[in-house]
Order: sequence, then structure tokens, then C-alpha cells
Amino acid sequence: MKRACFLFCLFIAAAVAFGAAPREKPIGVFDSGTGGLTVLEAILALDSFNNQTGATGTDGVPDFVAESFHYLADHANMPYGHYASVNKVDLLREHIVRSASFLLSNSNKPSVKMIVIACNTATAYGLDDVKNSGVPVVGVINAGVKAAMEHQKKHPGTIGVFATAGTVASGGYPNAIRKIAAGASIVSQGCVGLAECIDRDWSYFSDTAATVRTEYKGPSLTNKQLPIHPSLLPVYNFSAEKNKLLRRLDASGNCVELQLNDSANYVRYHLVTMLETMRRERYTAPLNTLILGCTHYPYLRETIATVLKELHEHRYRDVLAAHVELIDPAVETAKEAYLELRRQNLQRTGGGAVADAFFISVPNTSLTGVQLQPDGWFTYDYKYGRQAGTNLPFVRYLPFDTRNVPAEAYRRFRDVLPRVHEKLKAVVSGLSADDNLLAIQEGELPIILSAPHGGRVDIPGVPPRTGTGLPKGAGKFVTARDMNTEELTKEIVSALEARTGKKPYYVVARFHRKFVDANRRSEGAYEDPKAGRVYDAYHQALARFCEAVYTKHGCGLVLDIHGQSSAPDTIFRGTQNGKTVRLLVERLGEKAHIGPKSFCGLLAAQGLTVVPADASGETSAYTGGYIVQASGERAGIGAIQLEFGSNLRKKENLKDTAAKVADAIVAFSKLYLAAPSPTR
Repeated sequence: MKRACFLFCLFIAAAVAFGAAPREKPIGVFDSGTGGLTVLEAILALDSFNNQTGATGTDGVPDFVAESFHYLADHANMPYGHYASVNKVDLLREHIVRSASFLLSNSNKPSVKMIVIACNTATAYGLDDVKNSGVPVVGVINAGVKAAMEHQKKHPGTIGVFATAGTVASGGYPNAIRKIAAGASIVSQGCVGLAECIDRDWSYFSDTAATVRTEYKGPSLTNKQLPIHPSLLPVYNFSAEKNKLLRRLDASGNCVELQLNDSANYVRYHLVTMLETMRRERYTAPLNTLILGCTHYPYLRETIATVLKELHEHRYRDVLAAHVELIDPAVETAKEAYLELRRQNLQRTGGGAVADAFFISVPNTSLTGVQLQPDGWFTYDYKYGRQAGTNLPFVRYLPFDTRNVPAEAYRRFRDVLPRVHEKLKAVVSGLSADDNLLAIQEGELPIILSAPHGGRVDIPGVPPRTGTGLPKGAGKFVTARDMNTEELTKEIVSALEARTGKKPYYVVARFHRKFVDANRRSEGAYEDPKAGRVYDAYHQALARFCEAVYTKHGCGLVLDIHGQSSAPDTIFRGTQNGKTVRLLVERLGEKAHIGPKSFCGLLAAQGLTVVPADASGETSAYTGGYIVQASGERAGIGAIQLEFGSNLRKKENLKDTAAKVADAIVAFSKLYLAAPSPTR
């Protein structure tokens, strides 16, 4: 009866929503946090249909180009995935209905004409309720299953469901899979703490913690429900740098408690736990398909892929395939939403556009008895201690701003969700100022340019590095910028686009090197934690671009642009004496690295002096840093550090230098990079 009351309110809101001109209304999208923005990104990027006829096939125009969107992150009540484990499913369903009701209401905003539930848990527990609203509703689970089963047709194996505990408890994915294939091999892992860490839930993550916390609810040595097994510590291979792993020692120096404080460490814990389950239960078909069953997880796609590869190589070949297809339900969800929009004849016809809007739920502090954490959000006990059916307004809905959504989240959106970020910049005051720290471009060519040391911009609130505890000197602790390397990189980009009509990828530091050295491992790259977020953004973008190039082209080249003054007219090659191009050479042959048809050989053909010009050892000061090392470890990717002499970087010489480099890139690409798609 109590749920019926909520649904009745939803029906009323829907009636209002379909008043005048429903075609011109926005599309509503909601999730328990910011993970659903990955679905919105897929919607904005979709070009799978002819916009005039609706027929399948690209027409060069985004399928939702005429539409506007209202997004809701029910952050105050997140994570939805935990309510089932504390026996609060009715409360969860009320949160889902309230989120839909807010989007359907027209109080101080337009109502929506359609709802996309961009949350796996909300789809599992609330899809039927929200469908009763009277507006078209699309969820994410069936879309994920469809994509997974398409892969299984050609590559049968075990399907992994990597999701929140609530989604796993619902059985939504296995039930949907077995409707298609009754005998499918499925393993599920409820990833407690992972989505919460991404969205900075205090119970699972703290960026100020330096030691173990009593409020922590995630995996630990002493958590009987989520135990970290000491015998598996070498397998987990947790990162302990920068307080990513919190420890408590006894008087004898023995570790008596461990807590995770980093999203990659959560990924490691849950993947190992899933694979240990497969071993214990004697799975015979190796895991080769992994559904990212929470819309937060695509933010960590590269991390998940890297850890899976590592685990296959070092321990789990009996239950883990060499390649695991990662299934993001977002694209299929976007397709389903487009088809439903056309079926309901709700495409916008070109009238006055409704502005995009982004909303977040926050605690209603005027309510008696509200309990808040130091970060301003509900305490764990209060959040899960509330009762269904009270009709109390636990939350308020506010537009996104730079206070209720942290700066590091906006940086993540910028790096991973460029289309969403563009929309956010239009509605969140002050957001575009953060773009001043990095210049990033998604590309089309199998070429990635990096320039970590040419920036001039201060990072607000971050003092310069002092190098305390680090050795000083060339190649050790350096804060000077590489003059005009940012400008040279941009000139190379322009020259490539002029020659090919296509864009290369690039990541360019606008921040000054005195705050962050992006060409170092993190422990030596920065000193202030706020600078670490900029460092992470730089390397996450590079990692994402390497994966994109490999997926699209099968192989590619990273060129890391630096400057030196010891030989003003020379370019020094740095590949750590061939190590950072090893995987590319394995695919293309030694001639791609050494000789007249290597990249450096093609640079020399343009009249540039390159050292070394042959197979001799590289100059010790310029053998290549962390960027080429990390990039060159990725499948199909070769990475070369190029140290340009000061004369080549003079302002009057930039265009000429860039033109010669661009010509060498084009020649190299024609010789080697028109490779077939990667073998997966």
C-alpha cells in the first residue's frame, strides 16, 4: 500500500509531463551517482541510425543531436547497490521512484518525455515500477546481456558479471542470460566499495586518511564478510603509494589491519576474489566475457583490462582467457533508447530547445535527526537505518556546481566523457577554468602525442615541489619547463591534420613542471595530493588513448615530446634501448625501430639529425622516461621519447620542425600502421 502511494504520485507527475508538446521536452537520465553519465556519453556519441529514416546505419550525424537532457545523480542515497544486503529493498525502490518522480515533475524545471535508468541496480529493482509512470522507460541490464551474448556466439566461455552487491543479489543478469542460453556458464562478483570509491563515499574512501579508519566498511584483514586474505597479498598486488592502502601495525611491526583506499585496489581485490571463486567451484570454461554491470565501472575500463592481463600471466590461466571482452551496456542502451524514442514518435521537431540540466541529491539538513559525516553526506548508519513508507523528504535536489560535485570528478568527466563535459561546461559556473591545466584531444589516427613539460600554468592551491628526499640534478629532480614543447606539439597536430584530414590523439600539460612532473612514477612526480589528481588525469588519458588506438587500429605510436639544450640541432631518441617499442617491433619487425624505414630513419630523411642513427645504445640522459615505459607496455603500442634541441624549438623554427615531423609520421603510418584490427 505504501509503495502504491508513491506510484500514484509518479502517475500524477507523468500526466503533467505529457501535457503540451511532449516532443520538445528533455530526456531524463538517472543513476545513484555519477556513473550514469557514462550512459549519457554513449547516448550523445551514438551514430548508428539514419536520422531521417530511422534505418540502421551511420549518417555522420549523432542520433540524439536534436535532443536535450536532464540528468539526476541520487548521490545522497548512493550506492543503490548496498540496500539489498542490509534488507532495505523497499527503501531502495522508494529512492528509485522518487528519482523518476523528480525528473517527471515540472516544479521549477520542465518535465521529461522519456526516462533512461542508467543504473544496473535501479533497473533490477525498479524498472517495472518506473514503467508504470506512463512515459517510455529504458534500463541497462537487457542491453548488457545482448552485447555479451553477441560476443559469446563466436567466443564461448564463462560470462562474468562484475557489478554491485545489489545487482548481483537481484539475479538480474544471470536470469536474463539464461533466458537466451539456459546452460550458460556465469560467475558473478558483487564489488562492494568499488562504485562507492569512485564516487568518494566516506565509508569506503577518504582522500585525507593516512591510517586505518573506524568508519571504513570495505574489504580488510578483519572484515569477515569481505576478507583480504594474507596468503593472496602477492596476487592482489595492491598499490600502497600515496595512502592507497591503509595499514595498522602492532608493537612488533606486524601488519594487523589493511584497508583499501583506491579504486584500482578495489578492482584488484574483486577480480582476484572472482577468479578464486571460479577455481574453488571448478569452472571448466575460462572467463572471456566480463559485463561491467555498474555504470561507474567504465571509468576504470583500462584498469580492469590491465589487471586481468596481469592475473592471466601470473596465476589464473586455468580459469581466465588471455583476452577478456569487456562489455559496457551503455552503447546498446543508447540504441534501445533511440529506437524507443522513434517508436513513440517523440523525436524533437526543432522547436525551442530546452536547456540541458544536471541535478544531484543532497541531504535535507532541515529534517529532524539527520546524521552527517564530516564530508557532509549521510552517515552509513543513518542512510541504511531509514525506514520505507515514512514519506519524509530525506533529500533536496540541486543543480550540479563546484561544491556538491568535487573537482576531481569534473576532471574525470573531462578525460573520459568529453561530450558530457562540454554540456557541463555550459551549465556549471567556473567549470571551464579547470581545462586550463590539460589539453586533451580524442583522435582518429593511430598516433598519440604527449608533451608533459612545456606548461606554464600554476595549479591552484598547490605549492611548487621542493624535491625533499629526492636526489637533485639532471634526470633526477628537475622543475624547469621544456621551452616551446607545448607549442611544437600543437604545430605537429596542425600539420598532421592538414596532411591527412584526420586528428591525432594528444595529451599536453598546461600545468608547470614545478608542480607535477608527469614523466615520473607517481611517487616522485608530485608532493601535494591535489597535484596528484592532475597527474592521474594525464596518465588516465594516455592509457585510454592507447587502448582506443589498439582497439581501432591494431597498433600505434606514442611520441613523447621533450626539449634539451646540450645539442641544439639534434633530436635524441629514447626507447630505453628498444624496450618501449618491443611490442610494436614484435608485430611489425625490427625495421620499424632501426634503419632508414624506422620512424627515426624517416625523421633523418627529412633532414633532421637524430641520435642514435643506428642500433647503437641511446644517450644515457635521454633513454626515455616513465611515459614511454608505461605506454610501451601496452599491446601493439610503440613509444618513443623525442628530445628536441633548442634551435629546433625556437619560435621561428617551430612550423618547419613540425612539418618535418608530420611528414615522417605520415610516411611511417603508410608503411606500418595500416594494420588489420587486433586479434582478440
